[in-house]
Amino acid sequence: MLEKKYSTIALLLIAVLAFYVGWLSQKRVHGQVLAKHIERPSEYFETLSTDVEQVNEVWDELSKETETGFNPINVDLLAAFKQSLRLEDYAQAMAEYQMVARTVSSDQHRVEAGNLKIILLQHLDLLLETSAYYQFAELSEHYLSIYYDDIDVLLRLGAFNQATASYAEAVAVYQLAKTYAYTNKNVLQVDQAINDFISQTDAQLRSTESLPRLTIIYELMNKYNLLQPHHQLMQAKVYMTLGEWTSAETILTELLADDLSSSIAQRLLSAIYQTSTNNNNSIAIENTYNEQIVLKKQRNQFLVKVGINGKDATLMIDTGASMTTLSQDTFEKMSDKHRFTLQGPRMFTTANGVVKGTVYRADNFSLGRFELKDVQIAVLDFEMTEGLNGLLGMNILSNFRFYIEQNKALIYLSKRL
Repeated sequence: MLEKKYSTIALLLIAVLAFYVGWLSQKRVHGQVLAKHIERPSEYFETLSTDVEQVNEVWDELSKETETGFNPINVDLLAAFKQSLRLEDYAQAMAEYQMVARTVSSDQHRVEAGNLKIILLQHLDLLLETSAYYQFAELSEHYLSIYYDDIDVLLRLGAFNQATASYAEAVAVYQLAKTYAYTNKNVLQVDQAINDFISQTDAQLRSTESLPRLTIIYELMNKYNLLQPHHQLMQAKVYMTLGEWTSAETILTELLADDLSSSIAQRLLSAIYQTSTNNNNSIAIENTYNEQIVLKKQRNQFLVKVGINGKDATLMIDTGASMTTLSQDTFEKMSDKHRFTLQGPRMFTTANGVVKGTVYRADNFSLGRFELKDVQIAVLDFEMTEGLNGLLGMNILSNFRFYIEQNKALIYLSKRL
């Protein structure tokens, strides 16, 4: 167990270090070569600047109460920590945060570290409330690179992803928080956050008629074992609205064994059987596909050619990836001739831990004969094998019912209604 923990920490630190080098490079490139190719939302950066000023004013008032709990030896350190946060020097802020542990006894450390964390959480909350997303991403990345299993910050990261409409990334963060919920208090915290997330996301995506996107959120949460029976009832109702009767039937049949959900599940199943009796083709249609694409097999993975803003790219199909991703090198080559709309920073949960990337919106994305508009693409600083440009994730695939025929290296597609 100890070896596994330190292995995780090592991988996370390596990933953060690698990303930070890439991030500095990315900021340089954006400021010089790519600035003319990237369309930024109006007043975006001006708003961030104003928001940070608001954060400092409100935050100073909130953090005053915690100062009285500090040992005099650490008063200067507290002032330095707050100043580093104000100046957005988050690496220095975390160095000062860690120094508390080395300057006081263990008992006093619990008090002072707790107070210091209150200040940190207040700052993160205000960054969220004022939509200062760049600053939030930077600070949370630095903190989680050290305290990777902190439930309070992970749940705020989930809220950050939800606020930026990165629902699938929020799911991945909640799954990570669930893994690190060691105490009963933490379990209750995470379960409540997950329940709030599902309720809010279901209502929001239903109101915008984004049901195909909602299905993939439920499917990801089911994959990570985050759904309670009442959530599965909500999931089944989405499938029924889309006319995907077989998927709904599968969920509801399993819920018949749950005492609290069985009566509702039975009623919904009766409605499905009635519909299928009145329309014999309704379930058969779900299992038909009207497009097939030849894939290239690479070991146990499959590659597919796509079009992004009219430029060809080869992506690896990855049903475990929440968002379609391009390597930094591929993106730079594409953006020399094509416009991408900057959406902002996001935190991505990868095999190497939580890392920061940048999300852009591409005007057009083609897969076979299908064309999608306004597609989100994540750009991460990672190396791909020659001839491979990135990953095809579920934010694209969720628009389709699909089936991969591995022996024939084919993917069958049918657009969701």
